[in-house]
Amino acid sequence: MRSARLSCACATTALATVLALAALAPGVALADSPYTPFDLAQGSVDVSADAPGDVHAPMVARIAGNVANPLPGCTLDVAGGVLSGDCPALWSDRANGPIALRLTGDDGETWGLTLVPGWSDGDRLTLDKATGDVKVLRGTAAAAFYDDAAHAWRVSPVVDLDTLRLDDERYRRVVAGAPVELFTASEDGTFQRHLVAVGGAAPRPHVTPDPVSTGTSASSGGVKVRVRDGGDPTKRSSWVVTVPQQFACPPPKLPYEDMIVVCVDATQDVLTYTLRPENARLTKPNRYFYVQVLHFVDRKVEINLGGEVGTWVPGTRGNLRVRADDGGFGGGGIGGEQGLEVPELTVSTQTLAPRRPGAAPLTVRLKDLEDNPIGSDMLVEFFIDETYSGAFRVGFAGILLGGVDQSYSRTTRPGSQQSELVASKPNPVDVDIVIGYAPYLDAGGRAASGCDNRPFCFSPYFGIGLASASSDGSIDFLKSVHLGIEWELTPSFSIGVTANLRRVTRLAKGLTVGQAIDGDVATESRYVVGAGFVINVSPSFLKIGAGGTSALLQ
Repeated sequence: MRSARLSCACATTALATVLALAALAPGVALADSPYTPFDLAQGSVDVSADAPGDVHAPMVARIAGNVANPLPGCTLDVAGGVLSGDCPALWSDRANGPIALRLTGDDGETWGLTLVPGWSDGDRLTLDKATGDVKVLRGTAAAAFYDDAAHAWRVSPVVDLDTLRLDDERYRRVVAGAPVELFTASEDGTFQRHLVAVGGAAPRPHVTPDPVSTGTSASSGGVKVRVRDGGDPTKRSSWVVTVPQQFACPPPKLPYEDMIVVCVDATQDVLTYTLRPENARLTKPNRYFYVQVLHFVDRKVEINLGGEVGTWVPGTRGNLRVRADDGGFGGGGIGGEQGLEVPELTVSTQTLAPRRPGAAPLTVRLKDLEDNPIGSDMLVEFFIDETYSGAFRVGFAGILLGGVDQSYSRTTRPGSQQSELVASKPNPVDVDIVIGYAPYLDAGGRAASGCDNRPFCFSPYFGIGLASASSDGSIDFLKSVHLGIEWELTPSFSIGVTANLRRVTRLAKGLTVGQAIDGDVATESRYVVGAGFVINVSPSFLKIGAGGTSALLQ
């Protein structure tokens, strides 16, 4: 198992379409490669020996039957016989079955790769209700479980040779009779899948109400610690901590408004967290991060946030250029000195600068005062989305009502010797080719993932009629101006309703339809007000992305 360097890339709707077609195209089928949840937790899988030497695959699809399902935000690499890269949909997969993938390289060549389960079904494991421990086979090195809160696989080492300590959430599930699935890795390289059950006839109480010890410091506010029934008071993983009100997270006042708050509970060896707001994993730029870690004073906390530090000015919607640098890590906070038998509680906080668009993984590590790691690192994956201030459009405008052009002629009716002015039957709708712009009204710009109020993505619209067919069949340019409201159905397609000011052909002053006339029909151009509708697209040659006007040359 090897650790994978995390990066993230966005894909446009057009890219997803190309991916779906490429995934069904013939390609090189590689031999099946076994995988385990331990590989998913580390973000890398050893692949078959017939895999190509180096492949960079920015397009990835999962194959189900004959259907290719594009995996957004995935860029995988094959190098040295190892599949790795950024693909949350793959590394968080919990189906526990074969995973058929189609990788499309930069040159368009495709490879079919199927990951097959590399484990066998093991014995049912029994939870000791008194200690909260699970006895595993001697020689078991680690266990993997799926973290529902983080939507990711986690790996825990096995302590005391043959004892696995469940975290509080899984302990409660097992005691309540819910099935808990665990995977174990043995020192000899074999992997097994187990279900955990409660030993004995009936579950005993999870905790005892009798306090074991109490901190006395005023800063801790009287920390109460209890242990599970029959647990060892010297083992901190069996403690249940009552958190004083002054350590509540988020705090009553934050350093900045609209911050992303990560509240971490590090009183146990297995770290847990909550987010405010809950959907903050995918967020807009220019927001500060606030991390608060609750821990005992004999523990150190390291807080690191990846990504590129900086602010972001929303550009005009164009080709996505997401940055995913690994620099810009921030420091963390450290607790106080060794406290009482039950140490005092404290909080370490860190205010972190905004990150530019791209991946921003947050890592929290817990260590003792001698810098020895405790438990597993906690990873919270953030992705900072690109935002846009507006979009250029090219479309077709249907002109209605007073803005429709008109043509005139001279005719002599039967039985009459006098010519008179007549108007031709007007078109029901005139059509203009328009170039327009729609500014987005979303706070902080509209994210690449969609508007804040989808599907009600309304924006003002301004357009200029580039060309239109005149009444005599010729082409007129710059003939109309349009102002209205558009509804964006997708980032590259919208429809709108507008009022327009349009230059049209009308009779010269002093002339009216039905009037007797000798000679040519005199007409003039006038600007009249009409109404209409527009159907807009955002073609690539008009897109101006975050990289500047060079995108016009693409």
